Amino acid sequence: MIRADLAGIRHRITPHASADAAPPQDRFEGAGLASPLVHKLKAAYGFLFGPVGHPPEPPRLHGEAYLLRPDGQTQVIRRGHHSDPHGNDVPSEAVVNNRVVIALEGINNDAAEASVTLAQVMEKGGPNTVRLGQPMIVIHEGIEKTRGAAMSRIGHDVELMKRDQRGSHVREKAFQTDAAVQTCYDLVKQQLDRGRDVLLVPHSGGGAESGLALNLLARHGYEKAIGEHVRVMTFAGMASPEDYVRGGVKPENVLFVGDQHDAIAVTGSQFIDPHHPKAGAEELEHTLKQPGMIFTLGPVHSLPNIMNKTHDHVQAFLDGGPGGTYLA
Repeated sequence: MIRADLAGIRHRITPHASADAAPPQDRFEGAGLASPLVHKLKAAYGFLFGPVGHPPEPPRLHGEAYLLRPDGQTQVIRRGHHSDPHGNDVPSEAVVNNRVVIALEGINNDAAEASVTLAQVMEKGGPNTVRLGQPMIVIHEGIEKTRGAAMSRIGHDVELMKRDQRGSHVREKAFQTDAAVQTCYDLVKQQLDRGRDVLLVPHSGGGAESGLALNLLARHGYEKAIGEHVRVMTFAGMASPEDYVRGGVKPENVLFVGDQHDAIAVTGSQFIDPHHPKAGAEELEHTLKQPGMIFTLGPVHSLPNIMNKTHDHVQAFLDGGPGGTYLA
């Protein structure tokens, strides 16, 4: 049931218009309507299929992994679809006290801009920032033509994660669908094979990718190792704490933070049982109808805003404290 529902959503939001198509608002002109609903439809259409601010990237950049040093300098370590589960892609400077930090960007993020933001909130120190004290490995999702295309891909990731939780074998399909899932799977596996600890730091769509990767690893013999070595600190990610627990992470080792008015954060924080999806979907629908909910990616969904509102919880978790779900 959930597969059919998600497939339907993907079909409805997948774009078919070319990059030179008329501006989104022009498609609604001449309808003879000026109701608030039409204005909302215009805004939604523009959000999904309008320009994203950056040109689309070639497939080789999707799932690319790069080293982000505390001073903000970056170095590509692996192109998308070229990581090796049996290799050693992580440079030694990224291993500090036997721990590797792996961050996953959100949808349609420019790698240069994302690296600056991550360096500011994770390495700067000071008010409403933290200091990891080590380089990070960052997995780049890749920029697509529209937000609709990117959201469709993330929806497919969530669908595949639920199918995996029901017992289906979806690893090959998952790797074909999203290069970032394969990169995350390979890099985490490499660290677990070496007995290293891993801190995953996904944002937004990176939640679905990391959640799916861990569920796949757990199914292929790594559940115990994940429980012993993996912690997750997710910022408004599209995978709930329970999804990570299904992927082998201990409940106290998952921190979920976000803005209470961000529909993405609220959606991601709620677990949908793959065997009984209707109840979870109805509860989520009720929650999303609450006043003040914001459905477009914007300031409420940004890392700086989330860190500003949940800094104390993030710092306590990094200091070794237990996780939890905090929507502020």
